[in-house]
Amino acid sequence: MRPHHQHRRHSKIATNDGVVVEISSDGHSLLINIARAILARILFIVHSIATIWQAVGVHKDNSVWSFALISVAILIEGGYAVIMRAGDERKWFSASVLLYILATAPPIWMLETEICKWRVEKDGQENRDERKDSIEEMRLQLLEQLLLVVLILNRWLLPKGSSVSREQVSQILLAYLAISSDIVEFFDVFKEKTVYTNVFLQRIVLYVWTLSLLQFPFVLTVSRARKMRLALTNEEVIVDRTKGMWQVIYDVDLWAIVLANSLQVVIDPLVRKRS
Repeated sequence: MRPHHQHRRHSKIATNDGVVVEISSDGHSLLINIARAILARILFIVHSIATIWQAVGVHKDNSVWSFALISVAILIEGGYAVIMRAGDERKWFSASVLLYILATAPPIWMLETEICKWRVEKDGQENRDERKDSIEEMRLQLLEQLLLVVLILNRWLLPKGSSVSREQVSQILLAYLAISSDIVEFFDVFKEKTVYTNVFLQRIVLYVWTLSLLQFPFVLTVSRARKMRLALTNEEVIVDRTKGMWQVIYDVDLWAIVLANSLQVVIDPLVRKRS
């Protein structure tokens, strides 16, 4: 008799990077992978559209809807990821996260600029309804802070392939939470009168905030997550020293750490000093 085999096959797909990826065609895991990839992109699109809609209403400019075209690009990128990689993210970079930031960050700039104008007007008017202004301001700020919530949630949702264990995912998410806690503090600076009355300082803070968000499209590896949490071991240091010069130059993790440190150690204190 012919031996019984499990009904599980593997297909190989060649990516644009020239790497052949072996994808399990097990029905259940494949459907979960695709569902998570689709759900993550739906959250990206819903929040970006909601932010754009609020920016149009507050800024009174319908041209802001042009950022919705970037949200449409998330759909196209998602379809490509599902067809070519069964929903898995690329090894070192997430295009969907970058598109989400490009679609959402500019409208948030507009919202925060308007909030600063409201604060200036509130200082100059004694009979202004402060309760109504506070509710409107809180609603817009909640929409702004949801960006980081969506980024972290989708970092967990987006499929990472079978090579990453649950423990490693937990370490990576902790690193993202550490990054987010630093980014959240940027919006506290806008509550300072010297900032919300100075357009130049507002732009500095918003530029730094946007640059900080650009850490998220780069996919954290477990080694980088440990480094960012200051948990380097002697073994990891030895491995790093054995790398050649070109390997160090092209090490994505290294440049991501340099970006994170430059933003948090150099630019952040500069902004706080000016404020």
